Amino acid sequence: MKTRIGLLTMFTFAGTIALACADNPLADGRDAIDRFTTNPSFANVKVNDSTRVTAIAVNVHGEPTGDAVTASACDNKITIANDPTRTTFEPPERFVVHGVTAGASCLTVSAGGKQATVTINVVP
Repeated sequence: MKTRIGLLTMFTFAGTIALACADNPLADGRDAIDRFTTNPSFANVKVNDSTRVTAIAVNVHGEPTGDAVTASACDNKITIANDPTRTTFEPPERFVVHGVTAGASCLTVSAGGKQATVTINVVP
């Protein structure tokens, strides 16, 4: 006798019950971006100085998806550039944030229709 219960399939053989997964529960959402891991999530940078911010698009299991991540500045207090020292064949994506004018700003990272914001505080 074979009976399906949710994601489990139950087999009975002469009074013995065996359970088996019908689907891999960890396969769901493996390729879809759920969120970003950024380091740091908040940064201070001096005017005319720079710092680096890394960003990785991850799935619901916290694993990198491999999607290309882009970054943009929220305003003109900072400029953003791809880090020229980063190798392009694996995550994380790394960006150079350059402070232009003192004040609060942010960096927006995006990939696959998802976005995250890193607060950048430009100090004198």
